[in-house]
Amino acid sequence: MWLALFEVKIARYFAGNSTVHYSGLWAGIFFLWVLFFPYAGIMHDAQLYTLQALSHLAPELYQNDIFLRFGSQDSFTLFSPVFAVLIELLGVESAGALITLAGHCLFFSAVFLLAKRILSYSVAIFSVGLILVLSSSYGSERVFFYIEPFVTPRMLSEAFTLFFIAAWLDRKKIAATALLLVALLLHPLMGMAGVIFALSSIYMAHWRRLCLLAVAVIALLLIANNAQLLTRWQFDAEWLSIIEDRNTYLFFYFWSMDDIANALVPLISLISACIFVSGDTEKRLAVAAVFTCVLAVLVHGIGGDVLHLTLVTQGQAWRWFWLVTLVAILLLPNLILKLWEVKAEGKTVAITLIAAWLMRSQLTGLVVAVWALVLVLALKKNWGTVLFWAFSKWMGIALLFLPVLLLVVVSHFHIGVVTALFDGSRLQDFSGVWHECALPLYLFFVCVLVYVSAYKTVHIPVIFSFFLAACLAFWCLGKSWVPENRVAKTQRLERLRELIPIGEDVFTFGPPATIWISLQRPSYLSGIQMAGIVFSRATAVEANRREKAILLLCPSTDMDFCKRERNQWIRSISDFTPFCKTAGVRFVMSSFPLAAKGLIEAKLSGNEPSTNLYQCDNKQTHNLGRI
Repeated sequence: MWLALFEVKIARYFAGNSTVHYSGLWAGIFFLWVLFFPYAGIMHDAQLYTLQALSHLAPELYQNDIFLRFGSQDSFTLFSPVFAVLIELLGVESAGALITLAGHCLFFSAVFLLAKRILSYSVAIFSVGLILVLSSSYGSERVFFYIEPFVTPRMLSEAFTLFFIAAWLDRKKIAATALLLVALLLHPLMGMAGVIFALSSIYMAHWRRLCLLAVAVIALLLIANNAQLLTRWQFDAEWLSIIEDRNTYLFFYFWSMDDIANALVPLISLISACIFVSGDTEKRLAVAAVFTCVLAVLVHGIGGDVLHLTLVTQGQAWRWFWLVTLVAILLLPNLILKLWEVKAEGKTVAITLIAAWLMRSQLTGLVVAVWALVLVLALKKNWGTVLFWAFSKWMGIALLFLPVLLLVVVSHFHIGVVTALFDGSRLQDFSGVWHECALPLYLFFVCVLVYVSAYKTVHIPVIFSFFLAACLAFWCLGKSWVPENRVAKTQRLERLRELIPIGEDVFTFGPPATIWISLQRPSYLSGIQMAGIVFSRATAVEANRREKAILLLCPSTDMDFCKRERNQWIRSISDFTPFCKTAGVRFVMSSFPLAAKGLIEAKLSGNEPSTNLYQCDNKQTHNLGRI
């Protein structure tokens, strides 16, 4: 009885068709965005894009950096020159924060515009919230997300790709072409998803011929590979070994079962949408997304994993999964509504599919998704007995409440939010918070809105609550989006910078951003710089040599241990002689004292950590001075 009453209230609330009617929902979405996506600063790949932009402003300072020395992806994008101009005008952190904010605004505007093309106004708003709160990870090892809290061209390219699809659905060919061109110029790998998506939609009617063509092409490539006719376009053994050791996310055969589940649950959801969604535009998008996913698997699986073709591996076709996942989430609300309307059996399928999405990043989620697809086919073909559907119903309910219970038990939400709001920390320090709790919090907020909307007498406290939430959101926004001030730090490092010749590498155990931005010198080697080894053999070989030199500092002969437990042995280093003789680097900087010969700690003013700079030659390590 209560479920039927709640269904009526949901239908009544989502029957509106104006922005004012959904102001509460928009306020909730904005609040969740502020709460769970604060600006993270110059971190992750933002460091690389900042380096590339800085090299446009002062190439003599950075051209010797290993990430740039042998060539990089910078020549394939217009992002770095634009970022460089903004850095010159605003500074590194302010420019990064501005571009990140612009990327988020454009991305969610594009999501809403595309959602309105295929969904009703009310469901489109709800879908924007789902895009925000459901995990945006794609690929392996949770390295990449289509919503990123730091500066990269990826979100901008994604936004223009979505704008392209919306214009393409409206048959605005010139505007669509221009938007797709912008997406490709910003980030070709991300924009290529739009190209494949459009081609899949155009030629999906000829899928039988395309399947035959694909089989023929694969057979010819395998024959050519056996005849060693593809050698000049393949990685050699040394280059491939280095890439496999460092960038395992590039190859499907290194993906874990959880990574595979994370990619296939959206695919199964799209297949279900192809079966049950009735709208022509929705079905067209669902089919195109399925084709895009299948092509990504075939292109990268055969060309990259089996044949090890250089260009195919560098193209990283698995990145097209970002668009596949996003379209699957956009179509999910309508799919659930369609299933919910089909008798009690449809509700069972809907509940099972929701459970699969809740457990999407685990192998269990994939198993549940496959079971949901079986139920979709049984419902469509009118298969199954009464006992079968009764069993499926209770199993679906159990599967739905299992992840919810786990979220409540293991969630760090109460710790992360309270700490972030009251002790001056920032929410990005609690990486598990949004992934665990954003969806339950969003659904709870929607349920509250649906419930109170049925009672006109409570409009005053509701308005007050929204006002309070907006105030809290803006307070968090001001707290989280204030970029770090690196000017003072750069000035304090000026005396050290004068001791290091222009173009000289500096080695540090920490992230290279401080060396690039504040010290304004090339970084010897860091994990983030290893991202370039797939694009240049020379970079890969040199990076491998430097990594072996760094690992000479490890007290254990187990190199894997040294990579995993890095922080446990760095402070205990007492002899830099093997490293100095092998590495070919003269300057080493550390944020903490090292028990090494000739090292004298140099304190920075304020609350900055200690900065220790020392020079090593092939004979000894000696102090350069104190700040």
